Amino acid sequence: MLACPRCAGFVPDHVSVCPNCEAAPSRWARLGRALLGLTSLVTLAACYGAPPPIDTCVDQDGDGWLPGCYDDEGTCDPEDMYCDCDDLDPATNPGNLDPTGDGKDTDCDLTDGQRPGGPLEPLEPPWSGVDAAVGFPEPDAGLTP
Repeated sequence: MLACPRCAGFVPDHVSVCPNCEAAPSRWARLGRALLGLTSLVTLAACYGAPPPIDTCVDQDGDGWLPGCYDDEGTCDPEDMYCDCDDLDPATNPGNLDPTGDGKDTDCDLTDGQRPGGPLEPLEPPWSGVDAAVGFPEPDAGLTP
């Protein structure tokens, strides 16, 4: 709230004139208030840092393989052999066996039949022991302060 320049009232934030006398606060008062808010924001960011980014790429079927949501089309890159090509089906991922002749690609290698070398093992994520959503250690990660 800003003090009214004409009467002893106050001007609420959501209105532009005093409800008592209809006088408008000065532009300098509004500018000062905006600068105070910006200064507070910069001070908080300097002390506590910026908030961590939120990862929106989620394993929807819970099979441990991430979908191709880091590219512009939201699809798997053909050269990324660890990408879950159907993230709504836990039976389709690069770690599954893919029987030849069933007409389905269940190991995400773009062919019907098992990929050379057999099913893949999931990669150990680089953030192992850290909750990727918020960037804090998981409670049972065994990390010590």
